[in-house]
Amino acid sequence: MLEPGFTLCKAIGILFLLGAVFHVFGGRLIACILWGLAALLLLVLCVLLRVEQHQDRAMLEQAEWEDAARNNEYGSANRTKSKLPF
Repeated sequence: MLEPGFTLCKAIGILFLLGAVFHVFGGRLIACILWGLAALLLLVLCVLLRVEQHQDRAMLEQAEWEDAARNNEYGSANRTKSKLPF
């Protein structure tokens, strides 16, 4: 699940370094284009991380709700079957 994020990070790093190389050797327009692509990929990565965070939070809330419902269901069933005086 982490592989797409690592791939995007590698691509961002490569584009940034290539932009730096072109900037040093006089290709300022190409450097700006490469840095812009790196920034765009970074923005995409941030959006994807935000979406994944939302999905994880929603799944956690659903699991907690189902766990609470299961505990209430089993807890009431166990209380009625108990033969203890208290």
